[in-house]
Amino acid sequence: MIALLKTMPGVCVLDPVADCSSALQAVPERQPAVVLADINVLDAPASAPLGELRAKRPSSRCLLFVGSYRMKEEARDAGADAVLLKGFSTPELFDTVK
Repeated sequence: MIALLKTMPGVCVLDPVADCSSALQAVPERQPAVVLADINVLDAPASAPLGELRAKRPSSRCLLFVGSYRMKEEARDAGADAVLLKGFSTPELFDTVK
């Protein structure tokens, strides 16, 4: 996915981080416009890291990847700006990141 994102005009992909807590620590320095995360690898329920992200950088948008429709609803309820169900197409990814 990183390789795909690097092909998008106007998109600068920062180095990925290993886990949620590392991502949250990196937000103030990196100041990302969009944060992408797999809900299955978050260290906590989605609402906790999304709340912390909003506190550290309110202007960052958050795109979560999920594995089920139930998780898609949970991610939206937690405050994700966008949610993609795994198995999404490249055009879906590009349209969502724009």
